[in-house]
Amino acid sequence: MHLTTPREVLEKYWGYPSFRPLQEEAIEAVLSGRDALVLLATGGGKSLCYQVPAIMLEGLTLVVSPLIALMKDQVERLKRQGVKAEALHSGLERRELEQILERALDGQLKLLYLSPERLATERFLQRVRYLNIALVAVDEAHCISQWGYDFRPSYLNIAALRQHLPGVPFMALTATATKRVMVDIREKLEFEAGAVTIKSPYYRSNLSLNVFEEENKLGKLLNICTKLAGTGIVYVRNRRQTLLIAEYLTRRGVTAAAYHAGMDASLRQVTQEEWLADKYRVIVATNAFGMGIDKADVRFVVHMDMPDALEAYYQEVGRAGRDGKPGYAVLLYNTSDFEMLDHQYEIAYPPVDYIRRVYDKLGRYLNIAIGARQEEPVPFELDAFAVWLKEDSAKIGSVLRLLRQEELVAFTEGIYQPATLQIKVSGREILQIRKDRPSFDALLSTLLRRYEGLYTVRTRISLSNLAKVLKLDEAEIERRLKQLHELGVVDYRRAGVRPEIIWLQPRVEQHLLAIDKKRYKFRAGVAAENVKKMKRYVGLDTCRYAYILRHFGEEGKTKCGTCDVCMGSKSAYLPREMEGQYRARILKMLQGKWLHPFDIVNAFPYNRKRAVIRLLETMEEEGALSCREMKYTAAYES
Repeated sequence: MHLTTPREVLEKYWGYPSFRPLQEEAIEAVLSGRDALVLLATGGGKSLCYQVPAIMLEGLTLVVSPLIALMKDQVERLKRQGVKAEALHSGLERRELEQILERALDGQLKLLYLSPERLATERFLQRVRYLNIALVAVDEAHCISQWGYDFRPSYLNIAALRQHLPGVPFMALTATATKRVMVDIREKLEFEAGAVTIKSPYYRSNLSLNVFEEENKLGKLLNICTKLAGTGIVYVRNRRQTLLIAEYLTRRGVTAAAYHAGMDASLRQVTQEEWLADKYRVIVATNAFGMGIDKADVRFVVHMDMPDALEAYYQEVGRAGRDGKPGYAVLLYNTSDFEMLDHQYEIAYPPVDYIRRVYDKLGRYLNIAIGARQEEPVPFELDAFAVWLKEDSAKIGSVLRLLRQEELVAFTEGIYQPATLQIKVSGREILQIRKDRPSFDALLSTLLRRYEGLYTVRTRISLSNLAKVLKLDEAEIERRLKQLHELGVVDYRRAGVRPEIIWLQPRVEQHLLAIDKKRYKFRAGVAAENVKKMKRYVGLDTCRYAYILRHFGEEGKTKCGTCDVCMGSKSAYLPREMEGQYRARILKMLQGKWLHPFDIVNAFPYNRKRAVIRLLETMEEEGALSCREMKYTAAYES
């Protein structure tokens, strides 16, 4: 039974008077009991397509998502809006997982987010048949396809829910998918007859696509930030670059902040909120940033490195110009980037023997016996493991992702975990410690009084609450807990961003490790093709939009008129009526000055770089300019 209309729900919980294009169509499809494949461009509001019907339908909506940070963020937002939602993820204690599942069984939740891996756990499967599930939403649905750029085998478990949930509609959502991937999604999720596909067009007339070859990328980035008004996102390859580039821009008068997955969760949240509130003009981030971010007035998105897939690239640049006003996507590259892309591919798909060797070393590192597995996640620092193994951390990271794909381990690259504690000794020993070491008496007494089950399970604790009760500062509480940990009295884990790992399957001998070689080879081939297409895109001398639209199966457009190629970036010559204006402007700039070509080129529209360089060479040959030590001046000034 529907409790109200979609627009009433939208206005009550989100405060919007109307939907964005295609949202209402997607909502009506699942409300009528039909399966739906929903492809909405970045910023199209995919989450509302299942959140609104979740509130309207009597029962629980399961939301399958691969991103823990995004799940947590959406649940927190929904709770603030008065919607009962929770998420099951590896950062939770077993007791917390049980409590959430009990609330779901009692009908106290409207939305339950979970990772695809959890669908295969015995604990969840035992309960799923007793849950009153009204809708299953599959976010990032392209992950179900081997043809997609981010295939995750665990997504193949989702269709098994069909046998427990006859008649329950499934909604699959993604921002980008080729025709081949769309077919795969429908087949793998076993869409019913009458299923609908709701798809927004990929072409956006307000988004200008630009690619420029630049040796001085930082200088060009500064030029872009100076020339273009409004806020921007700068994507880089690694965490260190986010810090260096944000600092570089800030020193030069562009307010900028760094963002990456390794930051403390509270700092990430503050940074994101301050950027949304325009305290910073530019956020410099790894691809960990952007999912679920709703900022309509982003004017530019700059990639300082070449992405490895067009789908990922187009999803990221789509964050510019969501408000319908001009948005600019700029990819900066130089010749070394092609080599780097090839190197990244080699790292991402190492030989199978190497995977087996790292698997075996990982088992030894974690003290997993042959035939054993883990019951709960344990803290795991990839960099520390790489140092222990004397290997490159990027290669080890690739192997871990591949082991995760094979569902041999589950590995989180860093989510915020609160402080936890478990007592490791008997109650009699605790009494003796309190007697022999009075400095620990009040702390241990307070812990036992405030937290149940400390002897049997690892339990979340609050240092701030303990500090208030004991009238000590948090640093002193932390110090004493560490001392108890070192004495072996408790297992204390401090709050923070902690990567964790869990060994899912019984460990086998190195040579017995089964890797699906056929699937591995297929995925490596798909990735290699993605790299080739990205290189082709960068080197295009025809319309960039036309190339992207063909990639996604949308034919027809041959010239967008707004990308750098259509605007003349590949032309070595200026139109005749423009050349005279440029000559006069160059001579005026160089009156009494010696300027580097970089400074001269950046004074003109970015799509005319090649033509301006050629004009400088021509003016030098004609004697109008003099060149010395890589700088130009007007000839009569030399």
